[in-house]
Amino acid sequence: PDPKAPAPEDPALAIPEPPPDARTREDYHALYVEYLKLFRDLEETYDGMCHPQKRDAVRAALEATLGRVIELREWIVKLNDDLDAVNLEETLINLRLGPDALEVPIPRYFVGDRERELSDRATFLESLLEKRGRAAIDWDAPPAKASFGAAAEREEDASTREPTEEEEAARAAEEAERLERESELEMRAAALVASRTVEENTAKIQAYVRGFLTRRHVRRMREAELIFLGMLPPPKPPPEEDLYLIDAANRERRRAIKEKNLEELDEAMVTLKDRVRELVGQEMRDHISGKINEWFVENRDAKTGDYPDFPKVADGGSRDILNPPPKPEPVPVLTPEEEKKKKAEDEKKKKEAEKKKKEAEKKAAEKEKKKEEAKKKGIKWEDPDDIKPPPRCADAFVTAVHAAAAAYDAEWRGKSGEDDDETNFDQK
Repeated sequence: PDPKAPAPEDPALAIPEPPPDARTREDYHALYVEYLKLFRDLEETYDGMCHPQKRDAVRAALEATLGRVIELREWIVKLNDDLDAVNLEETLINLRLGPDALEVPIPRYFVGDRERELSDRATFLESLLEKRGRAAIDWDAPPAKASFGAAAEREEDASTREPTEEEEAARAAEEAERLERESELEMRAAALVASRTVEENTAKIQAYVRGFLTRRHVRRMREAELIFLGMLPPPKPPPEEDLYLIDAANRERRRAIKEKNLEELDEAMVTLKDRVRELVGQEMRDHISGKINEWFVENRDAKTGDYPDFPKVADGGSRDILNPPPKPEPVPVLTPEEEKKKKAEDEKKKKEAEKKKKEAEKKAAEKEKKKEEAKKKGIKWEDPDDIKPPPRCADAFVTAVHAAAAAYDAEWRGKSGEDDDETNFDQK
């Protein structure tokens, strides 16, 4: 992965968004581009990370950021009169970014993390086809060769059928003529060489060699210049120096490490559960049994002696047994002074409620009077209280982004504020 890619706990996750009421269309465009950049960096970080538990934390931030990108995209389309083609050229110029900053890559974990699920689905489909008597689909096979009608069929037939006697005779005549022409050229060359002296032949050979070397040198200079100008691709390096092949090998190696670390984590979780069950399992069973017995004793009917049924799953199940809710506090006995004070407070609240009711009635009467006056003047009157606030961009994922960053900081950052990459080189 890119070493400059920010970690999920990077402060860039806390993008300082302007207040919703003060945002302009340009602000939303800039936010969209910034969140897109953050999404690409997080996707690259997640793909290159091998620590299984850190990957879960980064994935939470990645999915929250993707949700925020979708929210902003929907809003800027709405601001653009519901047109999907939004012009962000000015925003890219202000942020000094290129057109590739608007690219939305498909996260690689959509396929990588679902490899087993996709393989099981393909196997299931093949079994269904076999049951119905149809041939199984080879998903890795190259596409079938396209046919271009009767002309292509005639050409294919001509290439596969046996030649006729006339065609064989014509080919033999052409071959004999070619051999005769080559023989004549060889005889002329031999005669020309025999008519010259050794010095003349040597000079001729040197001229040919120098011409060949000069043309090759000029061709190489021309290709180097075109490569420098970007008009030709650079020469392909050998496999051991090809950066694309090296990167692909590194990705495959990381994928194997991810799978191995995940398997080790699952095995460690099973071992830990067995260890906990062995050490404190009996103690936990005794504690739960005591809680259940206590609940039965407390809720037993004193008259009939019947025990209650267990709580239903919809009501929380055994939650109220193991963690019973707090009992209601007894009603305190008030002294005469406290009763008098409470009564005075109740009367005061009653008077305030009546006062608010009269003010509401007076306000309603004034609204009705203004409405009648506007009706007489032929003016449409709108109640200020009925005017809805302007729509705003959804921000459901903003909280999720900040929560994911805070969770990563709390879990994987030490008191020094540095990650454990230096001490945990194997990322397990």
